[in-house]
Amino acid sequence: MNICYISKTAIPSTRAESIYVMQMCQAYASLGHKVTLLVPNHPISVDLGNADVFSFYGVRHPFDIRKIPLPRWCPDMMTFGTFLPLAALSTQPDLVHSRSVAPAWGTTNLFRLPTIFEIHNAPSENHRQVKLFKEVVTNQNLLALVVLTNALANHVKQLLPENTRLLVAPDGIDTALLCRQKSPKEARSEIGMAQEQRRIVVYTGHLYPGRGIELIIELAQHMPDHLFLIVGGRDSDITHYRQQTSHLNNFHLAGFKSPAQVFTYLQAADALLMPYANKVTLASGGDTSSFCSPMKMFEYMAAGRPILASTLPVLQEVLKDGINAFLLPYDQPEKWIESLRRLQQDSTLAEDLGRQAHTDVRDYTWEIRAKRLLENCGF
Repeated sequence: MNICYISKTAIPSTRAESIYVMQMCQAYASLGHKVTLLVPNHPISVDLGNADVFSFYGVRHPFDIRKIPLPRWCPDMMTFGTFLPLAALSTQPDLVHSRSVAPAWGTTNLFRLPTIFEIHNAPSENHRQVKLFKEVVTNQNLLALVVLTNALANHVKQLLPENTRLLVAPDGIDTALLCRQKSPKEARSEIGMAQEQRRIVVYTGHLYPGRGIELIIELAQHMPDHLFLIVGGRDSDITHYRQQTSHLNNFHLAGFKSPAQVFTYLQAADALLMPYANKVTLASGGDTSSFCSPMKMFEYMAAGRPILASTLPVLQEVLKDGINAFLLPYDQPEKWIESLRRLQQDSTLAEDLGRQAHTDVRDYTWEIRAKRLLENCGF
């Protein structure tokens, strides 16, 4: 089958959405389908070094990537999105998959192409986008509306016609990572921390408000025998937090690492943190705390290390307190300190939590997700 994936996110990019896009395209390709990814031809803001784009993302099943130039006369990405379906039409697709409403509107309403439309947060309240969203979900060429969580599904149901096929499909994990198991000692050697004797607690991802960096700093202040290692973030945010924590010798900002490198940092850890606040900011500035299904949750689980996460209801669709993670109130740092001490004192408990998380995440591979979407759409 010929599948065209449309994304308004540049490839390569530091944004998590770009990882999702590359992994979903790989999943479709691994199932034997011909895949074409259409992305805007933005200037590359990521230094690939000697790597190509596929090795940068850890992708083993290559596919065609076409970069579509942004016309000078195009006023914004929303308008540009409505022109991407024209490029999709040229690939003669049997199926189009889009993460953005404007391209989905074009493929369903203009070119009548079978389309999967996926959203990861509540639909925008912008008048123009609301209009496009309604016209997409009422169009007969829409095969399915895909959301990440039950919480988001319950939110959007009220906006949908009764006959809309609504699928809940959480993010996933690359199957290869499930087999890539290393001891903390091996992983630390690979990232240049072979001599580190302190317990290492790792957070990966952006440093936007609501991601819990302030809480991690507080933990570092109270736990000098632990090294808190932050992997990711924009240069401006990294500079800000380096200045704020210059007095701490156990809080280290490693900077942005390629998606292919991040997993080794996770395996170097004794514990992994997801300290989301009650409001979690996206790159766009929106709040995703009610609906988020972070990809790093599944990467954490695959690493087989104990996870400490906030008690956000949406995270509890996958994480179970005391079974495959510790779930803790964001605003009670003493609970986080207590849990880290428990893991330090009880290695069996730490191993059990990590092992169960690694077992549970086997149900959430990208290949399983892609296969399920196609089957539910009649392919």
